[in-house]
Amino acid sequence: MLGTDDPDAGRLRTRQSWIASRALPTPLDASYVPPPPEEVQDPVADLVAYINSYGAGSLLGVALAHVQFETIHPFVDGNGRTGRALMHLMLRRSGLTPGCTVPISSSLAMRRVEYVDALSRSHVACGVTDPERSAALVPWLGLMAESVIDAASYAERILSHISDVGDRWRAQAAAAGLRKSSAALRLIELLPAHPVLTMPQVMDLLGVKKHTALRSLDALQRAGILVQRSAGRRNRVFEAEAIMDAFAALASVRPGDSDIRLLSPASTGATTPSPSSRSAVTAIRLLSPASTGATARALGTAQAAGTRRSPE
Repeated sequence: MLGTDDPDAGRLRTRQSWIASRALPTPLDASYVPPPPEEVQDPVADLVAYINSYGAGSLLGVALAHVQFETIHPFVDGNGRTGRALMHLMLRRSGLTPGCTVPISSSLAMRRVEYVDALSRSHVACGVTDPERSAALVPWLGLMAESVIDAASYAERILSHISDVGDRWRAQAAAAGLRKSSAALRLIELLPAHPVLTMPQVMDLLGVKKHTALRSLDALQRAGILVQRSAGRRNRVFEAEAIMDAFAALASVRPGDSDIRLLSPASTGATTPSPSSRSAVTAIRLLSPASTGATARALGTAQAAGTRRSPE
């Protein structure tokens, strides 16, 4: 799993884990203690069955699956990122986001305190049919809805900006004398989905040989469309700076902010996101219920085990 060297990453845990704001020798003072390892496999199987039965799709189903996954806390590490990736998988499979991944996880990350609180409040000790159980989910469902609205707004503005950037690139290519049938011009159309490129990647994307790939990269660099981010002439890495800056700007937006502060394509200067915003880009790149009984079973399994909630 990316971001961790733990050899158990991605495997169902075989030992007890707990979450705390500092290292603790025991879970006595932990903020969240998930179910013991011997009680993980059945709830995971139940959740998988629920996800696989996810038909027409709804945001409600995505929200319920996420809260259940985080409740089970099936891995030693990486539960938060996996749970957020699971949301996007379900949205894609349902057809709600067929062409891109709306950055819901980024919106939730900017509401971390609310996120932790809402999911913590979703855990109550009561029967499956008790009204208190449904009421406990209201804060989380409300936060999820707000995050989806924010994320959709972010994505819409980013996509509009990228479209404008593409028009500017084509004008730059024409000014640089690139032929309409050239591999470099074809590469321009692929940059929004592949803003960081190497020569072997260009060979694969365009189906061309090394010489043509290098010539295309060099042409776009001379036209001011790509910049080289690596040193030297070997294993070079190129970046579509306008796209990466747009993503970095998105990383700095707070929930409810109506201005992503992107330069218009007519601007002559480059955006200057902070280093921390740029380093967060890979986490926010735009790419792209079953029955009530199944929902009740999925949500009830871990609660019946007396589990509590953790963000990670």
